[in-house]
Amino acid sequence: MGVAVPPQIVGSPIGSTRSDDPLDRRLDHLRSVNATAVAVETVRLPIINWFIGLGIVGLFCALFAGWVAPHNPFDLATLRMVAEHVTDPGAVVGALARLVKPGGRVVVFTVDLWSPITLVSRAVPFGLHYPVKKLLWGGEERDTFPTAYRMNTRRDLKRLFARGGFGEEAFAWLDDCSAFARFPVLNTIEMTARNALRKVALRYPECNLLGVYRRGGLRPGAI
Repeated sequence: MGVAVPPQIVGSPIGSTRSDDPLDRRLDHLRSVNATAVAVETVRLPIINWFIGLGIVGLFCALFAGWVAPHNPFDLATLRMVAEHVTDPGAVVGALARLVKPGGRVVVFTVDLWSPITLVSRAVPFGLHYPVKKLLWGGEERDTFPTAYRMNTRRDLKRLFARGGFGEEAFAWLDDCSAFARFPVLNTIEMTARNALRKVALRYPECNLLGVYRRGGLRPGAI
């Protein structure tokens, strides 16, 4: 997408308790915030955990922003597969505006509202989410959270971040062929269908959103 991550950069992954992502390893300093577990972690320092209920992403981000931003604003913040759980996008973007320094960026990686699996998820009662998730991807029930899907279109993300003083610097729809990864035959069919659509310049319907938002708008020629 043409957005470089320079060395000696300070970053904050929102919604993560681990720092094993390749991007994280490129950061000079890292703090991670998990608003469901909820944990605050500083690299090379002990982990401090506050276990509180689900559904307070906006409030927790706001408190974190009030604690950190005045003293140590970030160059980069990431929301990886957490935006779909946010119930108060305005509060989250407002907190990010305080967390990220002018010229800094927020990277959002989340599901597309109109992807087939997302549409099914919206129609199926929450109590059935984990059985389906376990069948397709595995995992533990404690890692299955309610979804809101209030930040899951490009239009919504641009609108919400613009209100917080951010401009869209880059955006992409990323094909997602992970639904049948545990089933080789079905996965082969899925990959074949995806490749066929790509050959006729059509996007695969199951996809994720990847957006980069720069505080203070865009530099000339950024996109």
